[in-house]
Amino acid sequence: MLKYLVLNNIEGCVSKNYYLRSKEGEFIGDIPGWVMLFDPKYINNQLNVRNRVKPNNFVLSKNKFNIKVVGDSALISSTEMFKSSFQPNLNFKGEEWSAFFVCSPLSISGVVPHGVFRSIKRGENGTQVGINISFLTNGQAIRIYKNGSTNPGGSAGAILTAEIPPGKINNLACYMVTFSTDLGFKVYCDNELIKESNYKIAANFGINIGEWEIYPDFAGDIGLTGLLNVDLSSNDNMQARQKIFSLVKERYQLV
Repeated sequence: MLKYLVLNNIEGCVSKNYYLRSKEGEFIGDIPGWVMLFDPKYINNQLNVRNRVKPNNFVLSKNKFNIKVVGDSALISSTEMFKSSFQPNLNFKGEEWSAFFVCSPLSISGVVPHGVFRSIKRGENGTQVGINISFLTNGQAIRIYKNGSTNPGGSAGAILTAEIPPGKINNLACYMVTFSTDLGFKVYCDNELIKESNYKIAANFGINIGEWEIYPDFAGDIGLTGLLNVDLSSNDNMQARQKIFSLVKERYQLV
């Protein structure tokens, strides 16, 4: 039996099997593998940020923060004194994933880097491989560590260091880190490949509910942030990657 629902006075796209209520709705529906879409436009009274791709799911805020309005969008703004930190209640696949993040880190003192995606605990032995994506304290490079959580700001345990293009430093930009056991790591800035690594060992630690966090110890501006269980650097997912960068560029008026 064919079941259907008639919706009156709603415009949609006949070529797709769903109605498009916004550009972002099309963006979410056309791209596979979503785990999280963290959007500062959607915040509840407890300052938790809605995950737009999971029903009734919020990314929990550990600290208070300020909101900065940018056109039709919003940014979370934090300082060196009052840094941000958020905990998603989600799992993801360590063998294939992509993370993108719109942000502008401040140049700060100290040795603890600006965290972006990070295991809450450090791996206890050589067989535990976590994920730590961070900006250096000067905001001029992204470093990916294989040993999960934190300290040091140095290069111990680093897989790669990607220098930020000079024109993007101190400006809002969209970054993306992709990984799979087939293709290794790639780092993009506004859809430009800026670094890659042949490191292909999957994360097996800090990838389950309660084991990882986003933007720990981050000072600066934070915008749309996503996590997917697909490698967006692959040829099969190239169009999806381009859609993400195009929407973010339009939404935040990036140059």
